[in-house]
Amino acid sequence: PDGTVVATPASLPWDDVSLTYVVEDGGGNRAEGRADITFNALPDDPLFDYQWGYDRLGVLTAWPDYRGRGIDIAINDVEWFETRHPDIAGAVTTPGPASDFAHGVAVASVAVGRRNGEGIVGVAPEARFTQWRQSADFVEPAYDFFENWQTDPAGRATEIANNSWTLAPFQTHNLLQDFRDQLAGLAAFAAEGRGGKGGVAVFSAENLDAGSSAERADYQLLGSSRHAISVGAIDYDGRLGDTAPGTSLFLVAPGTRLPAADLPGPRGYAAAGDTF
Repeated sequence: PDGTVVATPASLPWDDVSLTYVVEDGGGNRAEGRADITFNALPDDPLFDYQWGYDRLGVLTAWPDYRGRGIDIAINDVEWFETRHPDIAGAVTTPGPASDFAHGVAVASVAVGRRNGEGIVGVAPEARFTQWRQSADFVEPAYDFFENWQTDPAGRATEIANNSWTLAPFQTHNLLQDFRDQLAGLAAFAAEGRGGKGGVAVFSAENLDAGSSAERADYQLLGSSRHAISVGAIDYDGRLGDTAPGTSLFLVAPGTRLPAADLPGPRGYAAAGDTF
């Protein structure tokens, strides 16, 4: 009666509501109009305020239009990891065997952590992920993404392959011979992945101290490939974090002392007094 209109979106926090309205003046005159409303409330996840990198990357500006919906990310790590953590449980499409490996949990949460009022929010909170176990260190049983993506339906659906691991640079075996299948798979993914548009393979530029003289990002066989994007980490002050230098280093992004999901108890980073 007082002209108040209440619009409730189908789902929060992001949704659009459109409504058509009619205005009559009582004298037989009427007009119709349409209103489009976009809801974009900030997350209420308790650690969101500590995710300082999002301002630097422009994530909040992108979220109204791009939140990862329909995007599949492969988390290719050195171990299978626990996928029942509430920040990532709703995002995994092919869980592997559960383990006490905290690193994969942290990596997945930074990428796709759900906006659910708990923990953190990932960069792409509506994306999905699959987990894979890389074979670079000759671990068994391995199920490496680059070796298997072409024959696995989940691999063929992948747009982005994330690799937060590095090889020991001077191994005694023949790198080009031992990793020929991975190198071929990486090249094929860059050319044919993402439905023929080319997949995006991201590698960490060494999870090491930047002052180390023993390591360089361009010593890494896969991460230094022209088919990969080698990414370094910076801290809040813009200083290079746990990243080694090298000509293959393509870009840097916030990646040091960021909040991330963790395993509870002695299995997690926090229990060891460590940081991700």
